[in-house]
Amino acid sequence: MLNSKKPLFSYLRNQSAKVRRQVEKENAVNLKLITLLCNSQFDLVKRTMGFMERPDLSGRSQIEPILFSALYKNLISFYSAIELISNGLHGPSMVLIRPIFESLYLAKYCYLSGNSPLFRRWESGEHINITNEVLNKIKGIDLSESKRLLKALNQFSHHTIYSSQMSLDYNLESQSISSGICTIKILATASHHLLNRHYITGQTRYYMEHYGDWEKFKITTDTARELYRISRASMTKPARKAVIEYSSSWVF
Repeated sequence: MLNSKKPLFSYLRNQSAKVRRQVEKENAVNLKLITLLCNSQFDLVKRTMGFMERPDLSGRSQIEPILFSALYKNLISFYSAIELISNGLHGPSMVLIRPIFESLYLAKYCYLSGNSPLFRRWESGEHINITNEVLNKIKGIDLSESKRLLKALNQFSHHTIYSSQMSLDYNLESQSISSGICTIKILATASHHLLNRHYITGQTRYYMEHYGDWEKFKITTDTARELYRISRASMTKPARKAVIEYSSSWVF
């Protein structure tokens, strides 16, 4: 970058275009899987929009807004993170991933624990310490990979030696790019657990079967489950453990 004779932004635009071709070639399988996971999640959220603010029908309680936020708003964050990292910008991409992590863990915790005070604090825009107020409250399972992942995301999102990046040279940044894409895949897969286990409840399925377009809904849910299975099976052992930790039964 320092050797370029072009203006900085012109150089970065040209370099990003070159890097994107390499990123998409080398990470084609994971990028396609993340895209399919997000498309599937969007389809299911869209098909169940009629249950919004009707906990008597959905069975999701008054804490539903935090579930919907984690599943719907995160889709734009996933898209933004993928666009950045596909252009070689893995540092800025990881800054977007930390709020996704926090939203998934906070949403599941609030929903299962019925912690109304914590939900109200989220609703009022207060900062919530995910480690102390969520992860450390979960008993009976080892959350070491979840905590390791959050620590790494904190290092990217705060001004540490790990934050941002030094170049857009694919030869220098390819490992960080691939690791970032794998992190996005972990959270996109975990998001499907939240969707299919806690957002789409038994009551939701009942009303969809009897009053909605059940055939299309069933095809979409079956596709989502298969994508979850494929994604989890294709992960490294530590990545799979992080998803298992999130998908496990939590006790408080």
